[in-house]
Amino acid sequence: IAAHLGIDEVVGTRSLWNDDLLLPTIDGENCYGRAKRDMLAAYLAANCLSRAQTDIRFFSDHVSDLPTFEWVDEPIAVNPSRKLRRLASYRRWPIVLWR
Repeated sequence: IAAHLGIDEVVGTRSLWNDDLLLPTIDGENCYGRAKRDMLAAYLAANCLSRAQTDIRFFSDHVSDLPTFEWVDEPIAVNPSRKLRRLASYRRWPIVLWR
C-alpha cells in the first residue's frame, strides 16, 4: 500500500515471520501511544537524522497519540475522536475531516 502511494518508509508495529509464514505475534512493542513516538525517534537516529533539523508533520485520529503530537512540528487531527477533537481545539491544532 505504501509503495502504491509513493511512500518510501513506514514506521509501525513489526510482525514476526517464520520463513514466509506470518505469525500472530508482534516483534517488539505495538506502535501505540508513547511507543509510536519512540519508534519515530529511533527511525531518525538509525538514519542519522537530527530531530532539531527535521520537520515532522503528523496525522492521527486518536488522543492516544498525544506523546507524538507533542513531539512533532505540525500535529494534525484527522477525523478526530471526540477527545482528540477537544484537545486539538484547545491546543489550536488543525482539524481535518477526510471523508
